[in-house]
Amino acid sequence: MFDTILGIPVHALVVHAVVVMAPLTALLLLLFGVSARFRSWSGVLTPAVATLTMALTVLCVVAAVGVSIDVALVGHSGAKAVWNDVGAATPSGDGD
Repeated sequence: MFDTILGIPVHALVVHAVVVMAPLTALLLLLFGVSARFRSWSGVLTPAVATLTMALTVLCVVAAVGVSIDVALVGHSGAKAVWNDVGAATPSGDGD
């Protein structure tokens, strides 16, 4: 799976796209709801931007849940290793 686009990490692109598009979508939806002139001018632009923003937001949430699950699983196996003394043996050649 790809993790960069033109040398830029996909994570940074998606997160920054949501950060920029969420306020823009809020502004467009406000204007779309208040002004009939803006509504006739924008046509399908506002609903399209809102749909894209929602899709990117869902993608970010899914990625965050996936990372949380990975951290929980790695954390669980790490704790299991510690409590089972896996890799905890130290050499006792210090003269005791």
